[in-house]
Amino acid sequence: MLKNIVLVPLLIIGSSASGNDKALSLPLTLRCAPCHGPDLNGVGGVFPSLMTSQLVKSGNLDGVIKFITHGSPADSQSLVKMPAKGGHLDLGDEEIREIAKQVIELARNYVEKKAPPTASRDGYFKERFGPVVSTAIETAPVVSWPPAENAPERAKRLYQREKKLLAMLQEVGGKEYEGIGLDD
Repeated sequence: MLKNIVLVPLLIIGSSASGNDKALSLPLTLRCAPCHGPDLNGVGGVFPSLMTSQLVKSGNLDGVIKFITHGSPADSQSLVKMPAKGGHLDLGDEEIREIAKQVIELARNYVEKKAPPTASRDGYFKERFGPVVSTAIETAPVVSWPPAENAPERAKRLYQREKKLLAMLQEVGGKEYEGIGLDD
C-alpha cells in the first residue's frame, strides 16, 4: 500500500515534466529566462528560442555547454550575441552542465506552435511575442530580487555572491562602479 502511495505522486510529477507546461527551474528562471523569455522560446525576434535551437534540439550536451560557456560565436546570425556564460560570470561548470541538460530535456519535449496559413505574420507575431516597444526586454520580473526572506536558500546565496562580485568590481574599477547596487 505504501509503495502505491509513493508511486502516484511520482507519476504525476513525471507526467507534468514531459509536457510544455512545466515550470522552469530556478537556474533557468534566473539565468536564461530574462533574455530568452519565460518559456525559453525567444523574445520578440531579438533573443532566439532555446526550444527550437538546432544545437539544443540535437541533444549535443558538450556543444550546448561550450555555447553557454563561451557565448555566441563570431559568425552567429543572432540579432543579439550572447556573452560568455550569458553574462553571469559567476556560473560554475556544474551549474552550466545542469542548465544545458535541463534546456535539452525541455527542447526534446517541445512542440512548436506554427502560425496557421490564413493568419497574417503581424497577428501571429503579436500573439506570440506581444508588441515590441523597444529593443530592451520589458517584462515583469520573474522572481523577486533581492530574494525575500522565504526565498530558496540557493537564491539567497546567489544574491550574496553577486554582492561580493559587485564589491570586487567597485574596488578594482574605481569611480566607474560607484553608486551601482543590486537593489536598484
